[in-house]
Amino acid sequence: MMIQMFQDFGHANPKNNNVYYFSVEKYDYATTSMKEAGEGKFCPFCNTRIEYEFYQYSHIGKFKCPNCNYGENKIYKLATNIDLKNRKFDVDGITYNIKFNSIYNVYNLLAVIACSSLYNIDADIIKQSLSTFVLNNGRLEEIEINNIPTIINLAKNPTGCNVSLRILNEDNEQKELLFVLNDNVADGHDVSWIWDINFDNLNNVSRIVTSRYTCL
Repeated sequence: MMIQMFQDFGHANPKNNNVYYFSVEKYDYATTSMKEAGEGKFCPFCNTRIEYEFYQYSHIGKFKCPNCNYGENKIYKLATNIDLKNRKFDVDGITYNIKFNSIYNVYNLLAVIACSSLYNIDADIIKQSLSTFVLNNGRLEEIEINNIPTIINLAKNPTGCNVSLRILNEDNEQKELLFVLNDNVADGHDVSWIWDINFDNLNNVSRIVTSRYTCL
Protein backbone atom coordinates (compact mmCIF):
# COMPACT_ATOMS: atom_id res chain seq x y z
CA MET A 1 0.00 0.00 0.00
CA MET A 2 0.96 3.66 0.09
CA ILE A 3 3.26 4.94 2.78
CA GLN A 4 1.18 5.04 5.94
CA MET A 5 1.59 8.78 6.51
CA PHE A 6 -0.15 9.56 3.23
CA GLN A 7 -2.91 7.10 4.01
CA ASP A 8 -3.47 9.02 7.24
CA PHE A 9 -4.19 12.16 5.20
CA GLY A 10 -6.79 10.30 3.16
CA HIS A 11 -8.52 8.69 6.10
CA ALA A 12 -8.56 12.00 7.97
CA ASN A 13 -10.59 13.47 5.08
CA PRO A 14 -13.23 10.80 4.37
CA LYS A 15 -15.57 13.21 2.54
CA ASN A 16 -12.91 14.37 0.10
CA ASN A 17 -13.58 12.75 -3.28
CA ASN A 18 -10.17 13.76 -4.58
CA VAL A 19 -8.19 11.22 -2.56
CA TYR A 20 -6.54 8.51 -4.65
CA TYR A 21 -4.45 5.56 -3.54
CA PHE A 22 -1.76 3.65 -5.39
CA SER A 23 -0.10 0.35 -4.58
CA VAL A 24 2.69 -1.95 -5.74
CA GLU A 25 2.09 -5.69 -5.86
CA LYS A 26 4.42 -8.03 -3.99
CA TYR A 27 7.82 -8.25 -5.64
CA ASP A 28 10.28 -11.14 -5.61
CA TYR A 29 12.24 -10.04 -2.55
CA ALA A 30 9.32 -9.06 -0.34
CA THR A 31 9.21 -10.77 3.06
CA THR A 32 6.49 -11.94 5.43
CA SER A 33 8.28 -10.51 8.46
CA MET A 34 10.05 -7.22 9.03
CA LYS A 35 13.77 -7.61 8.33
CA GLU A 36 14.77 -3.98 8.86
CA ALA A 37 14.03 -1.06 11.13
CA GLY A 38 10.52 0.21 10.52
CA GLU A 39 7.74 2.35 11.90
CA GLY A 40 3.96 2.35 11.82
CA LYS A 41 3.36 -0.82 13.81
CA PHE A 42 0.09 0.41 15.33
CA CYS A 43 -3.03 1.84 13.74
CA PRO A 44 -3.06 5.66 14.07
CA PHE A 45 -6.87 5.63 14.43
CA CYS A 46 -7.60 2.85 16.96
CA ASN A 47 -4.11 1.86 18.24
CA THR A 48 -4.57 -1.79 17.26
CA ARG A 49 -1.44 -3.57 16.05
CA ILE A 50 -1.38 -3.57 12.24
CA GLU A 51 -1.23 -6.93 10.44
CA TYR A 52 0.97 -7.29 7.36
CA GLU A 53 0.48 -9.64 4.45
CA PHE A 54 4.00 -8.80 3.28
CA TYR A 55 6.75 -6.21 3.60
CA GLN A 56 8.36 -4.70 0.51
CA TYR A 57 11.01 -2.92 2.59
CA SER A 58 11.10 -1.46 6.08
CA HIS A 59 7.41 -0.91 7.05
CA ILE A 60 6.25 -0.46 3.45
CA GLY A 61 4.03 -3.28 2.25
CA LYS A 62 0.49 -4.59 2.27
CA PHE A 63 -1.14 -4.15 5.66
CA LYS A 64 -4.48 -3.70 7.37
CA CYS A 65 -5.76 -2.94 10.81
CA PRO A 66 -7.83 -5.97 11.92
CA ASN A 67 -10.08 -3.71 14.00
CA CYS A 68 -11.00 -0.73 11.78
CA ASN A 69 -9.66 -1.86 8.35
CA TYR A 70 -7.19 1.02 8.11
CA GLY A 71 -5.03 0.22 5.08
CA GLU A 72 -7.87 -1.28 3.03
CA ASN A 73 -8.41 1.18 0.19
CA LYS A 74 -9.77 1.37 -3.31
CA ILE A 75 -6.64 1.39 -5.48
CA TYR A 76 -6.48 3.93 -8.30
CA LYS A 77 -3.20 2.72 -9.80
CA LEU A 78 -1.52 -0.65 -9.20
CA ALA A 79 1.98 -1.56 -10.33
CA THR A 80 2.25 -5.23 -11.36
CA ASN A 81 4.84 -7.59 -12.86
CA ILE A 82 7.68 -5.91 -11.02
CA ASP A 83 10.92 -6.90 -12.80
CA LEU A 84 13.83 -5.07 -11.20
CA LYS A 85 16.45 -7.13 -13.00
CA ASN A 86 15.21 -5.86 -16.35
CA ARG A 87 14.03 -2.58 -14.82
CA LYS A 88 10.38 -2.53 -15.77
CA PHE A 89 6.86 -2.82 -14.37
CA ASP A 90 3.28 -2.67 -15.64
CA VAL A 91 0.39 -0.33 -14.88
CA ASP A 92 -2.99 -0.72 -16.59
CA GLY A 93 -1.49 -3.07 -19.17
CA ILE A 94 1.28 -0.63 -20.10
CA THR A 95 4.91 -1.64 -19.54
CA TYR A 96 7.14 1.11 -18.19
CA ASN A 97 10.89 0.71 -18.69
CA ILE A 98 12.89 2.60 -16.10
CA LYS A 99 16.52 3.35 -15.24
CA PHE A 100 16.31 2.11 -11.66
CA ASN A 101 16.46 -1.34 -10.08
CA SER A 102 15.02 -0.50 -6.66
CA ILE A 103 11.57 -1.20 -5.29
CA TYR A 104 11.27 2.20 -3.63
CA ASN A 105 11.72 3.90 -6.99
CA VAL A 106 8.82 1.85 -8.34
CA TYR A 107 6.69 3.51 -5.66
CA ASN A 108 8.05 6.95 -6.57
CA LEU A 109 7.46 6.50 -10.28
CA LEU A 110 4.01 5.00 -9.74
CA ALA A 111 3.11 8.20 -7.85
CA VAL A 112 4.17 10.14 -10.95
CA ILE A 113 2.02 7.90 -13.16
CA ALA A 114 -0.99 8.32 -10.87
CA CYS A 115 -0.69 12.12 -10.70
CA SER A 116 -0.04 12.43 -14.45
CA SER A 117 -3.09 10.30 -15.18
CA LEU A 118 -5.28 12.54 -13.04
CA TYR A 119 -4.19 15.47 -15.20
CA ASN A 120 -4.93 13.46 -18.37
CA ILE A 121 -1.34 13.44 -19.56
CA ASP A 122 -0.96 10.97 -22.40
CA ALA A 123 0.42 7.59 -21.28
CA ASP A 124 2.95 7.56 -24.13
CA ILE A 125 4.44 10.82 -22.85
CA ILE A 126 4.69 9.41 -19.33
CA LYS A 127 6.24 6.19 -20.66
CA GLN A 128 8.86 8.08 -22.67
CA SER A 129 9.70 10.39 -19.78
CA LEU A 130 10.16 7.59 -17.25
CA SER A 131 12.31 5.56 -19.65
CA THR A 132 14.92 8.34 -19.76
CA PHE A 133 14.68 9.78 -16.25
CA VAL A 134 17.87 9.46 -14.15
CA LEU A 135 19.21 11.07 -11.01
CA ASN A 136 22.65 12.65 -10.99
CA ASN A 137 22.84 13.86 -7.41
CA GLY A 138 24.30 10.82 -5.69
CA ARG A 139 20.98 9.01 -5.46
CA LEU A 140 21.63 5.75 -7.28
CA GLU A 141 23.94 7.66 -9.59
CA GLU A 142 25.74 5.32 -12.00
CA ILE A 143 29.29 6.27 -12.97
CA GLU A 144 32.56 4.56 -13.95
CA ILE A 145 35.72 4.73 -11.85
CA ASN A 146 38.80 3.35 -13.64
CA ASN A 147 36.44 1.56 -16.06
CA ILE A 148 34.63 -0.11 -13.16
CA PRO A 149 30.83 0.36 -13.04
CA THR A 150 30.02 2.15 -9.79
CA ILE A 151 26.77 3.12 -8.10
CA ILE A 152 26.73 5.98 -5.59
CA ASN A 153 23.81 6.27 -3.22
CA LEU A 154 23.38 8.86 -0.50
CA ALA A 155 21.44 7.73 2.57
CA LYS A 156 20.51 9.84 5.59
CA ASN A 157 18.48 7.36 7.62
CA PRO A 158 18.30 3.61 8.28
CA THR A 159 15.54 2.97 5.73
CA GLY A 160 17.44 4.70 2.93
CA CYS A 161 20.62 2.80 3.73
CA ASN A 162 18.83 -0.54 4.10
CA VAL A 163 17.21 -0.07 0.71
CA SER A 164 20.68 0.54 -0.76
CA LEU A 165 21.85 -2.75 0.74
CA ARG A 166 18.75 -4.47 -0.67
CA ILE A 167 19.75 -3.31 -4.14
CA LEU A 168 23.22 -4.69 -3.52
CA ASN A 169 21.85 -8.02 -2.26
CA GLU A 170 19.43 -8.42 -5.16
CA ASP A 171 22.25 -8.11 -7.69
CA ASN A 172 23.95 -11.46 -8.35
CA GLU A 173 27.17 -9.94 -9.69
CA GLN A 174 30.28 -9.79 -7.50
CA LYS A 175 30.66 -6.39 -5.84
CA GLU A 176 32.80 -4.36 -3.49
CA LEU A 177 31.14 -2.07 -0.94
CA LEU A 178 32.54 1.28 0.16
CA PHE A 179 30.69 2.68 3.19
CA VAL A 180 31.54 6.29 4.06
CA LEU A 181 30.00 7.87 7.16
CA ASN A 182 29.64 11.66 7.19
CA ASP A 183 29.13 13.35 10.56
CA ASN A 184 29.47 16.95 9.46
CA VAL A 185 26.92 19.63 10.39
CA ALA A 186 24.96 19.29 7.13
CA ASP A 187 24.06 15.69 7.92
CA GLY A 188 24.23 15.91 11.71
CA HIS A 189 26.74 14.87 14.34
CA ASP A 190 24.44 12.19 15.76
CA VAL A 191 25.17 9.08 13.71
CA SER A 192 23.59 6.60 16.11
CA TRP A 193 21.07 5.70 13.37
CA ILE A 194 23.72 3.46 11.77
CA TRP A 195 22.92 0.83 14.43
CA ASP A 196 19.61 0.24 12.63
CA ILE A 197 21.33 -0.62 9.35
CA ASN A 198 21.07 -4.29 8.43
CA PHE A 199 24.57 -5.38 7.41
CA ASP A 200 23.80 -9.08 7.97
CA ASN A 201 23.97 -11.62 5.15
CA LEU A 202 25.38 -9.44 2.37
CA ASN A 203 25.35 -11.36 -0.91
CA ASN A 204 28.16 -11.55 -3.46
CA VAL A 205 30.31 -8.95 -1.71
CA SER A 206 34.01 -9.71 -2.02
CA ARG A 207 35.30 -6.77 0.03
CA ILE A 208 33.95 -4.10 2.37
CA VAL A 209 35.82 -0.83 2.91
CA THR A 210 34.69 1.59 5.60
CA SER A 211 35.63 5.23 6.06
CA ARG A 212 34.57 8.31 7.97
CA TYR A 213 34.42 11.84 6.62
CA THR A 214 34.69 14.57 9.20
CA CYS A 215 36.04 18.10 9.57
CA LEU A 216 38.18 18.94 12.59
